[in-house]
Amino acid sequence: MQIEKKTVAACASQLEAFAVSDPYMSLPQVLTFVRLIELLADSEDRWVRQSDVSAGVPVTQPSVSRCLSYWSKFGDRKHHFLELAQDPQDRRHMLVALTAKGQAFARTVFPQLRE
Repeated sequence: MQIEKKTVAACASQLEAFAVSDPYMSLPQVLTFVRLIELLADSEDRWVRQSDVSAGVPVTQPSVSRCLSYWSKFGDRKHHFLELAQDPQDRRHMLVALTAKGQAFARTVFPQLRE
């Protein structure tokens, strides 16, 4: 198996940042946050649709909804990393954005992120 040590070290560092935030978080919660960061990195907008987050993670839509609540002020842990809002153009959809605290955490996990 060929893999660079620095690649493994970077992955371990990112996972440690999640563990420091909450040592009891689940893999779907980590994947949901990473997918959100991926979408926001490609977007000019501050908001992304919850359905777009769901489309990129290998868990059910209800699980993604619970994961997003976990990262927001509504979850049991109350991380306050995400802001959730109803889409004003289609109230059946939810929009998701990072709070300032969420942006700081994202830069901890992914130091290469720019404002």
